[in-house]
Amino acid sequence: MRLIILLFLLFNVLTTYAQVADSIKVSIHEGTNIAVAVSPDKKTIAFDLQGTLFVMPSTGGTATAITDNLGDCRQPSWSPDGNSLVFQSYRDGGWHLWTINKDGKHLKQITFGIYDDREPQWSADGRKILFASDRNNNYDIWEMDLATQSLRALTSNPKNDFNPTYSPDGKTIAFASDRGTKPGIYMLDEQGKETKIADGLNSVATPSWSPDAKQILFYASDNIETKLFITNLTSGVTAQWTDPKEDAFPFRATWLSKNEVLYTADGQIKIKNISKKKTTSLKWEATVYLHRPAYKRKQYDFNADKSIAVKGIMGPVVSPDGKHIAFSALGNLWLLNTRNPTPIQITSNAYVNMHPAWSPDGKEIVFVSDRDGSMDLWIHNLESGNVRQLTSTQQNEIYPSWSPDGSSVAFLQSEGNSLLNGSTIQSIHVQSKQITKVHDAITTPSQPSWSPDGRRVMVSAMTPFSSKYREGLNKVLVISLNGEADQWIEPVEGRTLATRSKNGPVWSPDGRKVAFIHDGVLWYLPVTTEGKIAGPVQRLTNVLSDNPSWTADSKQIVFLSAEKLMRVNLQDGIQSSIPLELNWKPAQPGASRKIVHAGKLFDGVKNAYQSNVDIILEGNRIKEIIPHQSHDNAQVIDASSETVIPGMFDMHAHQSEAEGEKTGRGWLAFGITSVREPGS
Repeated sequence: MRLIILLFLLFNVLTTYAQVADSIKVSIHEGTNIAVAVSPDKKTIAFDLQGTLFVMPSTGGTATAITDNLGDCRQPSWSPDGNSLVFQSYRDGGWHLWTINKDGKHLKQITFGIYDDREPQWSADGRKILFASDRNNNYDIWEMDLATQSLRALTSNPKNDFNPTYSPDGKTIAFASDRGTKPGIYMLDEQGKETKIADGLNSVATPSWSPDAKQILFYASDNIETKLFITNLTSGVTAQWTDPKEDAFPFRATWLSKNEVLYTADGQIKIKNISKKKTTSLKWEATVYLHRPAYKRKQYDFNADKSIAVKGIMGPVVSPDGKHIAFSALGNLWLLNTRNPTPIQITSNAYVNMHPAWSPDGKEIVFVSDRDGSMDLWIHNLESGNVRQLTSTQQNEIYPSWSPDGSSVAFLQSEGNSLLNGSTIQSIHVQSKQITKVHDAITTPSQPSWSPDGRRVMVSAMTPFSSKYREGLNKVLVISLNGEADQWIEPVEGRTLATRSKNGPVWSPDGRKVAFIHDGVLWYLPVTTEGKIAGPVQRLTNVLSDNPSWTADSKQIVFLSAEKLMRVNLQDGIQSSIPLELNWKPAQPGASRKIVHAGKLFDGVKNAYQSNVDIILEGNRIKEIIPHQSHDNAQVIDASSETVIPGMFDMHAHQSEAEGEKTGRGWLAFGITSVREPGS
């Protein structure tokens, strides 16, 4: 008998329902990836859990939250007087350093800017804070003078340095680094000399000094398990410190004395007595609340056979003459006459058809479809209705863009996950079908846009601040097709562009402007024919804007505003809606009757399996579940050797449109019928 089990283990919780309607009180006794810090007097522990800072007695017990649940507060460190904590928080949209009193008062931000600041530690004299930052487009060790608020970089290696910590006397700093052929732990003395003191495995993190400064504990991982290791600074010998069965969390351990260390592992806050070779787990409890205000829940009519308005359309693009708009909805392509709100359906099949782009003469549309097994480019002739395949590869092709002379189509090509492997920018000659690589792989760039002379394409691409994390800025990359060097431009200095995809940059047909989305609205940037900035940016809309496309005369831009199609005239700034009326009908199974004979059934209601039962299906409903029996002239699905369970939810998925129609079948193959999409 086979049983599919889906486990999503966050933490071991005891959940009780509060008296307030729709409010949940959760009592937590374990946690994943907890960072802890002990006050100088050793009486109080601060730790982070679910993005909230808590404090509790060092002996365990009830923890009290000192920050709210919106700041994503992490990795606390105590001030030497024990009255305050410094920590990293994402409260302002980037990782910066904040301080707060131990009673939860006087929350204060102390670092600012577009770069990230992480992993703080307060100096023993209370005058400085040590931290890691990518302010030099690479993670280095930095120090803040609290009296002057001045910042000073202490390392400048091309590799990433991080997780810094002061020695007990404050004269030496230990830190983790990716430098060299193998990551390791380094020391930085008062004269600025850097010395490697221990090798790690595939990764290292968070060194911590013993009280006599003769030993350092640190974390190392082989990408499967994370363990604590200890290095004797006199002998240079490094040995594994945690038990082989422990799953240690990669945050700074705290030496309570020369023989006792507090650290986190296996969901617990632990104290290890080195001399007694004994480890104990603190018993503690933290309470978090999920407040869900009452609201009128949506009512679903699964028997409805009436038409329903389509609420979401994808990738609208205006024709060169401005009279038609092509877009995708319900998995197919549609063509809208701007003077008639009812669109014409161009494709009609079970596959995914999307990302239309017009030929310069307005007679054809190139689009993406997986009708041949993978995402390929196809061309639809609007006059004859003929469809021909343009690409046929094992990779996925998306975001086609026709060259101004109509001879070529630029597109993105990816194999597997574009977020991990990137997408190459390719160009295919329409007649010969010869494919030429325009640029090496870039992490999820935007749709290519051609210069009017066809000598360049531009995309939006993310420039990371470091190689350690994905933080960075979306900028405009201008790529020459003649072998000239890449050119990066920032329409708004120090500010990121919108999600890349189809939100620009889009070069105007006259070559003098670039349209793009920034801060959720539409802007344009004056440029030269080479793609260089020729003037300040100009804001065009005050409404939510996506997917800009130009008319051939460069006088209008059509864009998507939530579920509405809109256009803006650049000469007078007037914005207007483009009427669209598109409906769909839910498919109904009719009066069919089926029976599933289940060997075992878990219904999600009873706390046990039911055995040897029949699930009676009529139309689109489960009518009843009864003990197994014979059913004359009925269609019986034999699952007598199977276990039947309700459809499962995947609670966090970033689906890729480039995977096409097979995505849904993939989910269903794992028993997943609903997917929670945080944003794609």
